[in-house]
Amino acid sequence: MKLVLKLTGAAAILAIALVVVAWLALRGSLPQLDGDVVVNGIENPVTIERDADGIPAITASTRRDLAFATGYVHGQDRFFQMDLIRRQAAVWPPAAAMAREAPLADGRPARAVPDSTLRKTTACVMPYAVPCARPPAA
Repeated sequence: MKLVLKLTGAAAILAIALVVVAWLALRGSLPQLDGDVVVNGIENPVTIERDADGIPAITASTRRDLAFATGYVHGQDRFFQMDLIRRQAAVWPPAAAMAREAPLADGRPARAVPDSTLRKTTACVMPYAVPCARPPAA
């Protein structure tokens, strides 16, 4: 009976320790939402406020500063997602291996999208595509 209690207690302590380590590891990739941050690249002060849902509201005096702050906020939000995906791939390598293209019997790579679907999509999109400006041939 004492051995069962000791094992249960040890398992509970180990589970709590794992949860704390996981929380600390993921917490490190969260963006800084409070306080002041000094960055190079802006001319005037920019204010970034987030509502209760985390949606940013950016106030800037110039369009360039606004664009910079928008990129900064986007990078903050995306960093957590990219870090989470990276950690997930490290934990589940078989899933990453399955995502690679497997060759067919004759050696051609298997395509995720059939050629007929690509042709239909291209036909729908091409009328809206803007042609590239090419330099004149010399």
